[in-house]
Amino acid sequence: MELPLISTWTGALGSLLRKLQRLSSDHSLKPVVSNEIQSLRDEIVVNCRFLIEMSSSSEPTMAEKRWTKQVRELSYDVDDFLFAADLTLTDEALIGSKLPEFRARAQEAIQLRLVYCQCHPNNPIPSTSSAAIRFSTSRHHSRRRPYTGMLDEIAGWVKGGEEVKVVGIVGEDGGIGKTTLAAEVYRRLGGQFQRRAFVRMAEKATDMRRLLKDLISQLDHHHHHQQYLLQLDTACDMPDLEQWNICNSLASNLRRNSTREVTRQILNLNYNNLPHYLKTCLLYLNIYPADYTILKVDLLKQWIAEGFVEVIKDQDLEETAGNYFDELVERRMIQPVDVDYDDKVLSCTVHSMIHDLIAHRSIEDNLIIILDNFQNSIEISDKVRRLSLHFGNARYAKTPEDISFSQVRTLGFFGAFKCLPSLTEFKILQVLILYAWGDTRMSPVIDLHIISELHKLRYLKVSCDSRIKLPTRISKLQCLETLDIEVKIIALPSDIVHLPHLLHLRLPDETNLPDGIGMHMTTLLTLVAYLDLSTSNIEHFQSLAKLISLRDLHLTFRNCNVQSVQLLGETMKNFGFVIESLAANIKSVTLAAGFLNEKSTNRLNSTESMSWKIYIPPRLLQRLDLSHHVCTFSTLPIWIRHLGNLCILKIAVRKLSDGDIDVLSGLSALTVLSLHVRDAPEERIILHKTGFPVLSYFKFKCSVANLVFEERAMPSLRRLVLGFCAGGGAERQPTPAGMEHLLCLEEVTARIDGSCANEADRMDVESALKNVVTARNQVGGITPVVNIRWVDRGPEEQMRTASEDQSAAHNTYPMVKNEERAQRNAIARTSADSLGNSTGVV
Repeated sequence: MELPLISTWTGALGSLLRKLQRLSSDHSLKPVVSNEIQSLRDEIVVNCRFLIEMSSSSEPTMAEKRWTKQVRELSYDVDDFLFAADLTLTDEALIGSKLPEFRARAQEAIQLRLVYCQCHPNNPIPSTSSAAIRFSTSRHHSRRRPYTGMLDEIAGWVKGGEEVKVVGIVGEDGGIGKTTLAAEVYRRLGGQFQRRAFVRMAEKATDMRRLLKDLISQLDHHHHHQQYLLQLDTACDMPDLEQWNICNSLASNLRRNSTREVTRQILNLNYNNLPHYLKTCLLYLNIYPADYTILKVDLLKQWIAEGFVEVIKDQDLEETAGNYFDELVERRMIQPVDVDYDDKVLSCTVHSMIHDLIAHRSIEDNLIIILDNFQNSIEISDKVRRLSLHFGNARYAKTPEDISFSQVRTLGFFGAFKCLPSLTEFKILQVLILYAWGDTRMSPVIDLHIISELHKLRYLKVSCDSRIKLPTRISKLQCLETLDIEVKIIALPSDIVHLPHLLHLRLPDETNLPDGIGMHMTTLLTLVAYLDLSTSNIEHFQSLAKLISLRDLHLTFRNCNVQSVQLLGETMKNFGFVIESLAANIKSVTLAAGFLNEKSTNRLNSTESMSWKIYIPPRLLQRLDLSHHVCTFSTLPIWIRHLGNLCILKIAVRKLSDGDIDVLSGLSALTVLSLHVRDAPEERIILHKTGFPVLSYFKFKCSVANLVFEERAMPSLRRLVLGFCAGGGAERQPTPAGMEHLLCLEEVTARIDGSCANEADRMDVESALKNVVTARNQVGGITPVVNIRWVDRGPEEQMRTASEDQSAAHNTYPMVKNEERAQRNAIARTSADSLGNSTGVV
């Protein structure tokens, strides 16, 4: 596991060390330049190892925090310089302008760390050899101890008693063993003290009293009942009398100030116990306003773009980032908002108390600086690295003029577009999160052409209530990895296909796939786009088969007319070829309907049934979400049985064949199943006790509810959604049988077509569904909530159904609010006496 590129603890050290390593091995540079770069890298490595050693400290001292900030800011400055310059400077300019300055700062940090070096009780004392300064990983070899008698004598002076004792070991010459002797005393007695510190003062330490004052201030925070062993190793040229005066001053201050107590809050303790990678990711949430609902999918990509995610062998960055998110949820540092029926959190928010904590820590670590329209003043670091402007509905908010944007790597903006600072001032901007609202009365279009000048941009997300104008040429953004546009645009830049590092692309409504997408955008991992059936052709669609790296494909079809129905049918017949071409990497496929008028819906419902011939199944596929308005198979495709990783399946078939239910029940990872059957089955569909081991959501839509649940069937099912017709004769089964056997069932929702039903039919259906509650109360367990909705299958209802399907397609289907889940579970625990309250008839 490598050091993350960026973290709140190590700053930009991970990114910087990689760059310096590449530069030092660049043979095109002059030797003097390579030597300077290698020397700087060696010194940065020393500081990095100091930081890693300190990382085990749950509560850094004030001195350590100051030193850490110094190294962190140095790493950002060097990284920014290399990033901005991009080695376009001449060798002489590079040496003469910045490298000596950076080296001097790195050397100063090393010397200061030797002064402030604090050892923890369970850690070995740092050796005085040069190998220790370079943080050799080998253990320090034992040495001869020629001062055994003196060692016993000093140890006797130090140990015992409660008063403050000062013992000095002085000598005029260096190398005679003073440090070795003191180190052995420290090693022998250190375990007898609750707190201990070993401070080595560098030869060029200029302000000894200030350094000692800092040391006293950190000891001042500890409980007065604790004993301390403090060793000062002064390598500087200082008279013996002055050394004794300093030691006596230190002892006097310890006597006077050691009784002060410091209270700890539980939240601070929880935060301190987080690993550093989680601290960084948690603090980053401060970029969003308080009480904001944050999408997980956005957050993961932002963490990756920032460089917060560690590289782990055999694991892609998004998987690692997802684990970070889940761990923060498990530790209750963030609160779930939207949760799917596999208990996967889709969005989150931050509790107000934790938000206050991370706001404070973000400023302290200079990770993110927040400005809002209600703050008159705020402590601002000399160099703002990440800035988030929370202007809300304010129309005339301004950013303080004393803030320099030249070092800002990340900008989050939430407010009126006219309050957005000029983006030309952000020279090294890498992440831009823009949630803006425009003034539709004055200018209905927001002009964002300037973003083409942000050459270092890696992540761009734009959400707005007005149309936006993108730059005519966007290919200048050669570093861009994520382009997420959630707003209608005037035109899509034609050169968008020439973004060489683009991994994630989301295009808005009324925007068609760009020409050449299959030929040029082969690095894409995610594609969310619309396909305009009135202007597209089959070649446009087939080009998607060339996106062989694609993992997530989400297409919404829109603008259906008489001619496009035929195109849709032809497109769907060829989609199996696209899936097979993407089989090596594809994990998620969604085909949604984006048209909500009566004629479009009727035309699509008349589309012929499909039959995809796929000889190489996409075995990594986890989600297959196919709207029945777009695609209906003649029967269940044979290759479905090979999708062992499939978790979510939404599919429509004209009829169910023998064995289709057995195929579905054998998908061991399936948690969500939506099955739409056009033709009513002649026989009952029996769901056996074997199969569907983890299915938690089941939606079944057919003209008849011919389902039978055997005892112990679907053992994990929590939500059952039914769509069927009532009436039609006594031979019809009014509702599924055996629902009382679904022991984990929490909710039953039935949408029933009553156009052919009389009053008796309606009463029979409602009675049968409500009997599930009665039967469950008799056997014990969870009492499910029953919701019934009677509908008329006219044009208006078809439009509304299509609208709901479209809405579901834009989210992870299905999902539920966390608070709604808690409320539903509470209702489900009510007794049979409250049946009237727990059963809703809509």
